[in-house]
Amino acid sequence: MSLFPIQNKIVIGLTIGAAIVMIVLAVAANYGYRKAMPLYPDIEREPTDTVEAKIANYKALSEVVEKEETFLYDLIVVKVLQPLFVLLIGSIAGIKLLEALTNYIRASNDKGK
Repeated sequence: MSLFPIQNKIVIGLTIGAAIVMIVLAVAANYGYRKAMPLYPDIEREPTDTVEAKIANYKALSEVVEKEETFLYDLIVVKVLQPLFVLLIGSIAGIKLLEALTNYIRASNDKGK
């Protein structure tokens, strides 16, 4: 059973939209299980050596969390959503181009008769 052209476009759009939603939800669920930003160390009444070590440790842990957030953005936006949007827009533009070409060919064939 073939679908009408508008139904094909709706099915394509819904399929791509569902894929986007599933990927975003999966990545968001994965992000929810990650650890949050480390707490700032309690450095009152500590020797200077210990304070410097705790601050260095805090900075290192903060950088790891920031890298993970950048990785998450890269994963969702650059590697998933952008190609899907390009695919969706490209398919719509391709369909429109094919319709325009077919209409042009039909019109030129009708003039020749």
